[in-house]
Amino acid sequence: MNKEDTPKMTEFDCLVSSEPIQLMKAMLPFLPPQGQHLLSIYAKAMEMRNTIQTFQNQGSDMSMCSLPQSKTNSDPLHMIQEIRDYCGPATRQKMDQCMNLMAMMELADLFQNDDSENIQ
Repeated sequence: MNKEDTPKMTEFDCLVSSEPIQLMKAMLPFLPPQGQHLLSIYAKAMEMRNTIQTFQNQGSDMSMCSLPQSKTNSDPLHMIQEIRDYCGPATRQKMDQCMNLMAMMELADLFQNDDSENIQ
Protein backbone atom coordinates (compact mmCIF):
# COMPACT_ATOMS: atom_id res chain seq x y z
CA MET A 1 0.00 0.00 0.00
CA ASN A 2 1.38 3.40 -1.00
CA LYS A 3 1.69 6.23 1.49
CA GLU A 4 -1.06 8.19 -0.33
CA ASP A 5 -3.30 5.09 -0.25
CA THR A 6 -3.06 4.86 3.52
CA PRO A 7 -5.91 6.76 5.18
CA LYS A 8 -4.77 9.30 7.73
CA MET A 9 -5.68 8.99 11.37
CA THR A 10 -8.69 10.89 12.65
CA GLU A 11 -8.35 13.43 15.45
CA PHE A 12 -10.10 10.94 17.71
CA ASP A 13 -7.60 8.18 16.87
CA CYS A 14 -4.73 10.58 17.55
CA LEU A 15 -6.34 11.39 20.88
CA VAL A 16 -6.73 7.79 22.09
CA SER A 17 -3.65 6.26 20.50
CA SER A 18 -0.01 6.85 21.36
CA GLU A 19 3.42 6.18 19.94
CA PRO A 20 3.83 2.91 21.89
CA ILE A 21 0.46 1.67 20.61
CA GLN A 22 1.41 2.55 17.03
CA LEU A 23 4.74 0.77 17.45
CA MET A 24 2.96 -2.35 18.65
CA LYS A 25 0.72 -2.26 15.59
CA ALA A 26 3.73 -1.77 13.33
CA MET A 27 5.37 -4.87 14.85
CA LEU A 28 2.40 -7.16 14.15
CA PRO A 29 3.52 -8.43 10.71
CA PHE A 30 6.85 -9.54 12.17
CA LEU A 31 5.34 -11.73 14.89
CA PRO A 32 4.09 -15.31 14.71
CA PRO A 33 0.27 -15.67 14.51
CA GLN A 34 -0.19 -16.20 18.26
CA GLY A 35 1.93 -13.13 19.03
CA GLN A 36 -0.05 -11.07 16.51
CA HIS A 37 -3.27 -12.15 18.17
CA LEU A 38 -2.17 -11.21 21.68
CA LEU A 39 -0.42 -7.96 20.76
CA SER A 40 -3.31 -6.72 18.61
CA ILE A 41 -5.78 -7.35 21.44
CA TYR A 42 -3.46 -5.61 23.90
CA ALA A 43 -3.05 -2.56 21.60
CA LYS A 44 -6.82 -2.25 21.14
CA ALA A 45 -7.40 -2.68 24.88
CA MET A 46 -5.00 0.20 25.52
CA GLU A 47 -6.90 2.36 23.02
CA MET A 48 -10.17 1.43 24.73
CA ARG A 49 -8.70 2.35 28.12
CA ASN A 50 -7.54 5.71 26.69
CA THR A 51 -11.01 6.28 25.21
CA ILE A 52 -12.70 5.65 28.55
CA GLN A 53 -10.23 7.95 30.31
CA THR A 54 -10.78 10.66 27.70
CA PHE A 55 -14.53 10.65 28.29
CA GLN A 56 -14.08 10.60 32.06
CA ASN A 57 -11.66 13.53 31.92
CA GLN A 58 -13.47 15.56 29.25
CA GLY A 59 -17.06 14.86 30.24
CA SER A 60 -19.52 12.92 28.16
CA ASP A 61 -19.30 14.99 24.98
CA MET A 62 -16.76 14.92 22.20
CA SER A 63 -16.21 18.68 22.15
CA MET A 64 -12.47 18.11 21.74
CA CYS A 65 -13.16 16.66 18.27
CA SER A 66 -16.13 18.87 17.34
CA LEU A 67 -16.32 21.41 14.59
CA PRO A 68 -17.53 24.90 15.43
CA GLN A 69 -21.35 24.98 15.54
CA SER A 70 -21.52 26.97 12.30
CA LYS A 71 -19.80 24.15 10.38
CA THR A 72 -21.81 21.27 11.86
CA ASN A 73 -25.02 22.54 10.29
CA SER A 74 -23.50 22.77 6.82
CA ASP A 75 -24.43 20.69 3.83
CA PRO A 76 -23.61 16.99 3.47
CA LEU A 77 -21.17 17.82 0.67
CA HIS A 78 -18.88 19.52 3.20
CA MET A 79 -18.96 16.45 5.44
CA ILE A 80 -18.09 14.14 2.54
CA GLN A 81 -15.20 16.39 1.53
CA GLU A 82 -13.84 16.30 5.07
CA ILE A 83 -14.12 12.56 5.67
CA ARG A 84 -12.85 11.39 2.26
CA ASP A 85 -9.25 11.94 3.42
CA TYR A 86 -9.72 9.09 5.90
CA CYS A 87 -10.72 6.58 3.21
CA GLY A 88 -8.80 4.23 1.01
CA PRO A 89 -8.64 4.85 -2.76
CA ALA A 90 -11.71 2.77 -3.70
CA THR A 91 -13.95 4.44 -1.12
CA ARG A 92 -12.50 7.84 -2.01
CA GLN A 93 -13.48 7.26 -5.64
CA LYS A 94 -17.04 6.35 -4.61
CA MET A 95 -17.24 9.48 -2.46
CA ASP A 96 -16.01 11.59 -5.38
CA GLN A 97 -18.77 10.08 -7.53
CA CYS A 98 -21.30 10.88 -4.82
CA MET A 99 -20.04 14.48 -4.57
CA ASN A 100 -20.26 14.86 -8.35
CA LEU A 101 -23.82 13.52 -8.34
CA MET A 102 -24.79 15.89 -5.53
CA ALA A 103 -23.23 18.82 -7.39
CA MET A 104 -25.17 17.91 -10.55
CA MET A 105 -28.40 17.69 -8.55
CA GLU A 106 -27.74 21.10 -7.01
CA LEU A 107 -27.04 22.54 -10.45
CA ALA A 108 -30.22 21.00 -11.89
CA ASP A 109 -32.20 22.38 -8.94
CA LEU A 110 -30.65 25.81 -9.50
CA PHE A 111 -31.64 25.77 -13.18
CA GLN A 112 -35.12 24.53 -12.33
CA ASN A 113 -35.62 27.30 -9.75
CA ASP A 114 -34.21 29.87 -12.16
CA ASP A 115 -36.59 28.74 -14.92
CA SER A 116 -39.62 28.89 -12.58
CA GLU A 117 -38.68 32.44 -11.50
CA ASN A 118 -38.39 33.58 -15.13
CA ILE A 119 -41.85 32.17 -15.98
CA GLN A 120 -43.55 34.17 -13.23
